[in-house]
Amino acid sequence: MQYYTKEEHREHQLEWINKRRKEAVEYLGGKCVNCDKTEDLHFHHTKNKYFNIGSMWSWARDALYREIDKCVLLCKLCHKNIHRSKAEHGTYARYKTGCKCKECNLANRDYTRKIRSKFSK
Repeated sequence: MQYYTKEEHREHQLEWINKRRKEAVEYLGGKCVNCDKTEDLHFHHTKNKYFNIGSMWSWARDALYREIDKCVLLCKLCHKNIHRSKAEHGTYARYKTGCKCKECNLANRDYTRKIRSKFSK
């Protein structure tokens, strides 16, 4: 297929990526394993993660599905909650996942000051 503009080429690429993503979602059951939602689904690795699924859509199908087989589908909220629970309270990592308690705010402040001091030297 010949493309006459960059926009046409990009549009074709996005259609192709969306088609492969839809196939992968259907392959894993098409719904969140925790709450059965079917919208805004994320691939969550449960085994050794070698690659980010989002960067693999153009890879060969067998390589892509080897990585997809290590995943489960989670909706955005369930995925966020799983990763939030891994970070300890009072840390910058927990602050980044949405916790704004006093301890996490202090951790964010300390982290930000540390980073800024590296660049002000």
